[in-house]
Amino acid sequence: MNLFIEKKAQEISFALLRVAAYIRRFELRRRIENLSYHLIENISYKNDDLTLQTIEGLISFITLAKNVYELEPVNYDILKRELTILKNEIEEYSGKFAVNDIEKFFTRVESIKVNTNKEEKYGNSNTAKEYGKEVAELSSNNAPVIQPTNRQQIIIDRLRTSGEGKLQLKDILEVLPEVSERTIRYDLKKLFRSGKIFREGSGPSSYYMLATKSGVDVINN
Repeated sequence: MNLFIEKKAQEISFALLRVAAYIRRFELRRRIENLSYHLIENISYKNDDLTLQTIEGLISFITLAKNVYELEPVNYDILKRELTILKNEIEEYSGKFAVNDIEKFFTRVESIKVNTNKEEKYGNSNTAKEYGKEVAELSSNNAPVIQPTNRQQIIIDRLRTSGEGKLQLKDILEVLPEVSERTIRYDLKKLFRSGKIFREGSGPSSYYMLATKSGVDVINN
């Protein structure tokens, strides 16, 4: 198990034990505390399946704690976000997400379309500016290079402007057709680790959303 996963699990377990101490219902407090210990134990044993089940159990119990007014909504949002980040990291590290994702085997229309008209390919200057794109000048057949920080900002901006506030991987690929899927996944992982976005679900049907705190976007404009 990588160091990021181990550190994240320690942080989450510590936070869970802190909030559990204030829960008045004994059985609910005991369940959350026990699962917090199991989380550390399963990760130390490198048991990915049990770890993922433990995370799902913790999300269910903190949801219950919030619904019965034993857990503040702001603390619930933070804990669920961090548990989701840990879950996504374990799935990617263990290869469970990649196994179910067969979409990458198919060629997308955007990747085989040849378009030498820069304005048509990237849209007008207002659209490019809206998503924070810095369009490089094209020379011969070389594709423009978009720096990682710019790509990640483009993803964040697109999530902000999406109607439902969430996007699938294929939607993000359409925003950056000149960037490989592997690079986009790397950018998404960086945004996960920084706590700016999280993923809901697994496989090709999963969605990416901005991390929020009590319904408010936590990313500064």
